[in-house]
Amino acid sequence: MSNNNNNNNEEQDNNNDQDQDQPMIEQDDGDEEQDFEKLADYQLEQDDDDDDDGYDDQGDQDDQDNNQQQQQQQQDNGNQEDDDDDDDDDDDDNDNDGEKEGKEPHMRPSLLLARRKKTIHGTHSRNLIEKILRIKIQSHPYWKEKCMGLNEETLVDRAMALTSFGGTWGGMKQPTHFICLMLKMLQIQPDKDIIIEFITNQDFKYVRILGAFYLRLVGKPVDIYNYLEPLYNDYRSVRMKNDLGQFNKIHVDEFVQELLTGNYACEIVLPNLPSRRTLEQQGLLEKRVSVLEELKLINMDNLKQDVLE
Repeated sequence: MSNNNNNNNEEQDNNNDQDQDQPMIEQDDGDEEQDFEKLADYQLEQDDDDDDDGYDDQGDQDDQDNNQQQQQQQQDNGNQEDDDDDDDDDDDDNDNDGEKEGKEPHMRPSLLLARRKKTIHGTHSRNLIEKILRIKIQSHPYWKEKCMGLNEETLVDRAMALTSFGGTWGGMKQPTHFICLMLKMLQIQPDKDIIIEFITNQDFKYVRILGAFYLRLVGKPVDIYNYLEPLYNDYRSVRMKNDLGQFNKIHVDEFVQELLTGNYACEIVLPNLPSRRTLEQQGLLEKRVSVLEELKLINMDNLKQDVLE
């Protein structure tokens, strides 16, 4: 009896132990599953973090690439603008070169003045005065002090200050102030309107003589006759300096007659001038009517008939 009880107790204890062990195993399995789930979750989190980091790194790389592309684009734009500026500068330089070609190069005023002037009677205007006389004029104190900086405006003041006219005088053949101003006029070549103002000026007789002499040197035959013949009516006396340095009194109309009919005046050889009759036959000039005829003081037909008889 006692043995059976003992066996029953042992079986009961074994069953109890098995019952106790079973929950422990089940508990262990639950823990393992829980740990596995946690590990899996952790692994997923790590993978997510890695992915996020990868995305962040990729985003940073993309941002960096974008920044580099923007910088490269800005640099290219800047280079293009520089190229455009260079092209504009080149165009400006070309324009400036074109303007410089139109302009005269930098040179001394005397050379620049000589380059601007046109030829007279197939030669340079200064050659109308003989070289030896030009040398004497350019070495004279009056030329160096009073004529070097003259222009069309200041020349008038010098002409108004003249008190005589002539070519050269004395044993050294010194030039007069009149002939010095004539060389200066040949250099600067004033406009025709200025010369006409000189000739038509009635207040300063030496200004008129200076203009008439200049027109005789450089003017056309028709202009010479048209503007100098009216001076036949000017009977005012003027002083002419001779070779000895003395003054001779002559009249304006006498000097004009010398200019229109002679070949030499004031130490200068005058250019060839066709006769008035030749120009009349060519129809370039009308027949000249003197003041005496206009006043009906004489009759030219009767005079010609008297001469023929």
